Amino acid sequence: QLNRREDGWAIPYGSLRSVSLIALLRMGLGRAHRERLYVEFARMPLYEDMAPWNIVAQGSRLEYIDQDTKDVTFDKEVARAYQTMSALMNYIRSVRDFGKCTGKARGGNVYGIPYVSDCVKSEYEGPCKSSANPVPCGDHTCKPSFVACLQALLSKEGTKHASVAMSSPSDGTITKEIGVGVGMW
Repeated sequence: QLNRREDGWAIPYGSLRSVSLIALLRMGLGRAHRERLYVEFARMPLYEDMAPWNIVAQGSRLEYIDQDTKDVTFDKEVARAYQTMSALMNYIRSVRDFGKCTGKARGGNVYGIPYVSDCVKSEYEGPCKSSANPVPCGDHTCKPSFVACLQALLSKEGTKHASVAMSSPSDGTITKEIGVGVGMW
């Protein structure tokens, strides 16, 4: 029985009649075989952990064998990767301009993927081991993104109100009540 080092989970591997892609690539395949494997690889669905040790050649086909992540593919999500990264980058810029960016959170985002754990550094450092919730948040939970963390921290503060002085050309200064985090004046 194989057990995952991090949490002891029993990996349900049976008998494999295959060879890993990493082994095949390191054997020094000829150009034609390497190209055929590449074409087969590029046609596979996109899984979370497509490292070459999680892909095997079974007969003439490549198969994904990572037991933790084989049930979820990301073909639809990756189509919006650029837009998502752009949105997060611009959101970070605005949070910084508000003076609310406290640095990158530590204790999650093990691959250091940009724009995932920015602006929410706190005393809480996880660990956040799940790739679905890799961001240690100041509310002592793990969140899917820094945006979700910021929103959770604002929700935790509740509906505190702040007085904002606004200048009015007719009568000098007026005061308006706004809800923190509401975003409407």
